[in-house]
Amino acid sequence: MIEALAETIKNIVGFNEKIIWYTSKPDGTHGEFLDISNLSSLGWKAKIKLETGIREVYTQYQMEHVKSEGIE
Repeated sequence: MIEALAETIKNIVGFNEKIIWYTSKPDGTHGEFLDISNLSSLGWKAKIKLETGIREVYTQYQMEHVKSEGIE
C-alpha cells in the first residue's frame, strides 16, 4: 500500500528516479489498517479520489511556491 502511494506521488510530481526501499527497516505497523466503517455508518463518503486530492494539493503547492519565490 505504501509502495502504491509512493508511486502515485512520484508520477504526479514528475520524479523520474527509482525509489529505493530499505527492506531491512520496519514498514509501519503490520496488521493495522484504516477502518472507515464507523465513518461510513455515519454517512461519510469521500468526495474526491486520493490521486485527485494529491494532484490538487501539489498544484496548489506549486502555485504558492512560485508566488513566494517571485517567479512568474
